[in-house]
Amino acid sequence: MPMIVKELDQSNFIPCPEGFWNAVCVDVIDIGLVKTQWGEKHKLRICWETEQLMPDTHKPFLVNNMYSMSLDSRSELRKMLESWRAAKLTPEDLKGFDLDRLLNVPCQVQVVQSEKDGKIFANVKMVAPLSKDMKPLKASGQYVRVQDRTEGNEHHDDNDTPTF
Repeated sequence: MPMIVKELDQSNFIPCPEGFWNAVCVDVIDIGLVKTQWGEKHKLRICWETEQLMPDTHKPFLVNNMYSMSLDSRSELRKMLESWRAAKLTPEDLKGFDLDRLLNVPCQVQVVQSEKDGKIFANVKMVAPLSKDMKPLKASGQYVRVQDRTEGNEHHDDNDTPTF
């Protein structure tokens, strides 16, 4: 039996609007080795649900960013983590940081849009802690972590607001 693949119809794709959004981390995905202009780099993707809902499905917009798996002082991952925490990583953190600690942790994300090949994409420009007057966003429960998709298990929210 033939296996047919075709281009996805993205004419109805709506990117997350630009702005600062209340968000919660819903996934950390190990992408593995990726070829870059500087050679192969170990990459990961961090995904957040936003408070902003898609107009057609009323599900939260999902935004993400890809990072090199490094806590070097120049790495984007380290800069993002320190921005999110509003504090430098500790020497203990630098010895080994469990990225699953990010799951269900609320934050603010700055979303900016960019255009490539005639398509608009929403990109996470910055991650910051919630301001004191903001209510922490809880994961909707509609997103299933990539690692759990093959097993069919759902990801459920904790009642407490996690921190890292």
